[in-house]
Order: sequence, then structure tokens, then C-alpha cells
Amino acid sequence: MADIENGRGIECILVRTRMVAWLMFFAGCLAAWYVLFVWSSHMQVGWLGFPGMTTQMSLDTATIQGGSSGQGDMLDMDRFLSLFAMWMVMMAAMMLPTFVPTARIFMDLVEAEIARPVGLAGLAVGYTGVWMGVAALLAAVQTGLVHIGLTGPTGQNMSPLFSAVLLIVAGLYQFTEAKDRCAHLCRSPMSMFLAEFRPGLRGGIGLGLKAGKYCALCCWGLIALGFAGGMMSLLWMGLAAVLMVLEKTPKIGRWLTAPIGIGLVALGLGVAGRGFLG
Repeated sequence: MADIENGRGIECILVRTRMVAWLMFFAGCLAAWYVLFVWSSHMQVGWLGFPGMTTQMSLDTATIQGGSSGQGDMLDMDRFLSLFAMWMVMMAAMMLPTFVPTARIFMDLVEAEIARPVGLAGLAVGYTGVWMGVAALLAAVQTGLVHIGLTGPTGQNMSPLFSAVLLIVAGLYQFTEAKDRCAHLCRSPMSMFLAEFRPGLRGGIGLGLKAGKYCALCCWGLIALGFAGGMMSLLWMGLAAVLMVLEKTPKIGRWLTAPIGIGLVALGLGVAGRGFLG
């Protein structure tokens, strides 16, 4: 009888711990979206990602002063660090929800006593590490794009042709074998977990790195559209997050990949046509 009661007590503790962990997880997602909202409001950026007149004038003035004072390298580093912080928060807002299916499947392994909770912590660390690297890469790319004038300092696109190319490339990628394979592993990572499982924290980190890698390769097209729609566009970020979450849903995700690709290509052609005609 005592053993049964102890078992129930341990099970109750595990259930409560799991509930607290999920609450903290979703609280982090909401906090990231709140920070983005505050930033966009402070920068006077609209829902579509375009800065207000006051913000644009101050940014233009800073750019001119930076170029004339010979401090371009320092400004580029400051811009990179600012953009890295922004992309980190954006990755948290958009990509944390896509981690839910992966975490739930790993929890099934924990409940089956194949893995331990410390492995789940490692999984989260590895997954987060991948997206930190992606944020750094995107910040570096955007710093370069600002330098050559293809995007503005707040992420607004300055070239319709550049937007059109991004949209078309992202749309065509939806039909590639690489996209299909990565999306399949994102929707059903159990086979990868079982094939490459290693116990402990280090094993969890390794699985997190691989899961994050496949997720990044699956979603890079939708994420890169931030350069087309405006980095601080809450409308774009919300739409991209919803599409990525739905695309990773096992039951309906595989039916969305092609329509998303067709829509992106059509939108890209429309933007290109408007750019040439306008």
C-alpha cells in the first residue's frame, strides 16, 4: 500500500511539474510577442512594418552622420548587435510554438522511461542554440543589406524586385525534396529520436541540435520573408508563425506545403509585375 501511495505521489509531482513547465513555456512565447509589440510601438512601426515619419527621419539622419564621420564600422557593429537582439526575440516569438510537437513527442519517451527529463532540457538547449545561430546569421545578412541599401534600418524593404525574388525563391523551395524531407522530420521526429537517441543531457542537446537544424531548413523560406515584408511587421510575423505551426501539424501540414508555395510564387510575380509597371 505504501508503495502504491508513493507511486501516486511521484506521478502527481511529475504531472504538476509538466504543467508548470508548459505554463512557463507559453508565458515565454507571450512575453516575446509583447516585447515585439513594445518595440514596434516605440519605433513607430506600423503593422505592415513601415516606420513613421519621425522614425524614418531620425534613421536617415543617423545614416548620413555615420557615413560622414567615418564611423561606419562601429555603426555596423552596433546595428548588428541591435538586429541580433531583435531577431532573437523574433525567433522566440515565431519558433517556440513550433517546438511544441517535438517536445511532446520527447515527453512520450520520458513517460515510457526511455528518456529522462534531463534529456528534455538538453533538447531545448540544443534547439535554442540552433535558432541563436540563425538569429546571428540573419542579423549579419540584414546588416549587409542595410549597408547596400536593399533594406532600411528597421527592416523595411527598399527594393520591390528584391522582395519579388525572395517570394519566388521561398515559394519554389516549398516543392523541393529538401523541404519535404525536413518537414517530414519536423512533423514526425520520433524515428529520428529512436535512431539517434543518446541518454543524458549531452544526448538531449545532440537531438535538439538536429531537430533545430531540420526545423531551420524547413522554415528558412518563411523566415527570410521578413526581408520582404518588413522585419518589424507584426502582421507578417504573426502570419509566418501561424503558417509554420500549421505546416508542422502531422494531420494537415503536408496538405499546406504546396498551397503556400503557390501563393508565395504568385505573390512574388505580382510584386515583380507591379514593380516593372510602376
